[in-house]
Amino acid sequence: MIGCLYRAPVPIPVVSVICPVANRGEQLRVTVESVLGQTFEDWELLLISDGSTDSTDDIAREFAAIDQRVKFHRLRRHGHPGPLRTFGHEAALGELVAYLDHDDVYMPGHLAAMVAEGDQGWVVSSASYVDDSRRVTRTVADPDLMWSRELQICAPIFEPSRVMCHRRITQQVGAWTLGPAGLEDWDYWERMSALGVRPRLIDVPSVEILEGPNTRRGRLQTEFVQVIAHTETVGDAQSLIAAIYTDLRRSVIDAKTRDLMAWIEDEEVCGHLELPRGRLLAQMSDGWEIEPDFLIHESLLALSVGDHAAVGFPLPCVRAEHADLSDEVFRRRHPRLLRLLAG
Repeated sequence: MIGCLYRAPVPIPVVSVICPVANRGEQLRVTVESVLGQTFEDWELLLISDGSTDSTDDIAREFAAIDQRVKFHRLRRHGHPGPLRTFGHEAALGELVAYLDHDDVYMPGHLAAMVAEGDQGWVVSSASYVDDSRRVTRTVADPDLMWSRELQICAPIFEPSRVMCHRRITQQVGAWTLGPAGLEDWDYWERMSALGVRPRLIDVPSVEILEGPNTRRGRLQTEFVQVIAHTETVGDAQSLIAAIYTDLRRSVIDAKTRDLMAWIEDEEVCGHLELPRGRLLAQMSDGWEIEPDFLIHESLLALSVGDHAAVGFPLPCVRAEHADLSDEVFRRRHPRLLRLLAG
């Protein structure tokens, strides 16, 4: 009798967690351990190294040797997470795909909560933001727990570690965009929403996201600018910026708040708005006061534009098509703010 070599079938997990890693070293341990500690255990973790040159790869191999659900892949250096996530899509076995940045952490119930809503196709959690000492500095504010196609076009509202989606959707969207500037995750969600996909929103924070000047977002380069006012000279633009930060600050906040409220209320009436299950717009927007990011970060720029000048803020789009679409929606949805700044 001729014997046959038996190969045990490879177990197919429900969730594939894609984690690009780049020279994270010992700090990678807390990220990986947060996945190992999930109450939902039917997952695989794809640690994909961006040509790391420190101890990152050794640590990833160590975890892979301990737990067969952890799988290590090393790619050549790209300097960008987009190609690593695209590779992760191709290597993933799970029906659901979750993302985890190498400096973020899942809370123990994160995957369980996301899988429970997985039939939606695209699920987004809330999150807490932490500093380098892992101290919580803030949580996702209610305005960032609302979604519509237009809101998605104009704002990078979801970090990758908060997102899970069905693999059939990633196959439709295709590869992550590789560009020298901009937020590739914002670009990916925008292309996803262009297909008509709408997210299910969970308002319980189940991820810790590291933020600060040393993170990739803190060092982000941008190619596009959202213009918010035109002036005759660069000197006039600089004077307007100074006024926006001082004398006009209160008026800018009021105009932005009223514009956003009118925008969101219109989206709700038209059936375009998504809110977390059980939450009402009136409840979430009560007492709103919206301070624009360009005030918070003092990121306004004085620009020379042909024969005149302008005031604008960096727009971290990857593609010119997205930047043009964002500009169209911004101008249509911010009439009060634009009238105020036009003087």
